[in-house]
Amino acid sequence: MNLFNSYMFIEHAMERRSCAALSLIDEEIFQNFHDSNNMLCANVARTFEEMVREAKISGNSIALKKVLCAVEEVSANGLPVLFAGMAGVGKKTFAKLLHRIGTCGSTSLQILDCREHASAPQYASVDDLVAAAANAYGPGIIILHPEALPARWCKNLFSKYMQEKTNIRFYLTIDINFMDSLFDCMVPNVRNMLRQRTIALPDIVQRNADVGPSILTILAHLNQKNDLHKRIAKSALEKMKQSSYEENFRTLKEVVEEMYSSQGDVLHYNEKLIKQWKQKNMKLIDAVELGDGFQLDLFLRDARKKIITRALFLSRDHQGNAAKLLGISPQAVSKYLQKCRKSSNIQPPTQQDES
Repeated sequence: MNLFNSYMFIEHAMERRSCAALSLIDEEIFQNFHDSNNMLCANVARTFEEMVREAKISGNSIALKKVLCAVEEVSANGLPVLFAGMAGVGKKTFAKLLHRIGTCGSTSLQILDCREHASAPQYASVDDLVAAAANAYGPGIIILHPEALPARWCKNLFSKYMQEKTNIRFYLTIDINFMDSLFDCMVPNVRNMLRQRTIALPDIVQRNADVGPSILTILAHLNQKNDLHKRIAKSALEKMKQSSYEENFRTLKEVVEEMYSSQGDVLHYNEKLIKQWKQKNMKLIDAVELGDGFQLDLFLRDARKKIITRALFLSRDHQGNAAKLLGISPQAVSKYLQKCRKSSNIQPPTQQDES
């Protein structure tokens, strides 16, 4: 019987006075149990809060509190959990937090990105893929982007590895835009099980009250990393709370890092800097200027060439590595380059094109 249960047993017995032996228990002993239990509960709460801070999760919004309650609730059962949310809301971060809580602080956790397998298949089945990851990574695995796997594999992955507790803790993440289509292909009992095991993560709009604390946490981490003491002006903090970050915290982090690297000891809100950052990171669709003379086929062909050229440049013309960056097979890259060489209108992309 642990300390907490011992305390509850004695408290209940002393209230009822139903047992002559227990009724003789010294009040001082009872008080010691009471004090010890309060201390135990306080230590547990403090440990949880420390793990949340170490995960760099900040804020006090209702939406965040609900997520943290859900994480704490499922941490003890060891069952697989599915984190669903938009890109950049922290699916991997919350999965790491759940693993630390459920394993009393263990950081033995690795990442399995299914996009890498999709671009360069190495295994004959999803069982082989999971087995290889388990042998390489150990007791905890975060599985990212399972929607990148073939539909049959994805179905088997969720049907088999999300149902039972195993010696390996599985944490799966999925973009919320793919969740409905994933659930639709499952049989009813698996679909219901998945819904029960899903923790939906709110976006930055739903956690608007957490923007300010998150900025300060990012800034503190950057100061610690760079051994500096930069701070943000109060006016800048207020303006940043009202800015748009494409509904995710990853973008917020990148904006703060951009300000940190380009300003002095005090960070000020620089609208021109923010605009430049947004233009530099503008999504391809935002750059499209529709109107008379626009030709979709030419635009897509040019965009395809630029993206593949960029991937080849970053991978130093290694087709296999470029394929991983693009999320396609090396054969697809090779086929595209062959097409470029045969065509008189399209020159094969090289590192010179990038420069």
